[in-house]
Amino acid sequence: MDVREGQRKTLKKHQFVPKQKTLDYAVLGLDPATGQVKHRYSTRQIFNVGHHHRCYRNKATMEFLLSSRQRVEFIDLSSGENELHNWARGGCLLGIMPCNGPLYLTLHPCDCYIATKLNGFYALAPKR
Repeated sequence: MDVREGQRKTLKKHQFVPKQKTLDYAVLGLDPATGQVKHRYSTRQIFNVGHHHRCYRNKATMEFLLSSRQRVEFIDLSSGENELHNWARGGCLLGIMPCNGPLYLTLHPCDCYIATKLNGFYALAPKR
């Protein structure tokens, strides 16, 4: 009922927009002066999953974007390749911390990939 007019209104059926078949998951690098897209990095492999984002922010280094969707995901800024590491994640709020070469992981209560995940404080670095 429309309270102001006291009359019953007929509602039309909802019209649904067809679901987009493929979403364009990507990180864009913009020119700060013009706003033009200078780089495009696909993140489909990272974000096209049925999982929530971790409880900490994504991070970046000069060589990688590190997302925190389901695990630690590296997006290589030179090649655009995605590397997924299910066994590595950080705790709430601080999360992971790339600093001076290593990637530092903190304690976390996550139960995903419980058989393979690292538990404890870690400083991970490439083999020399």
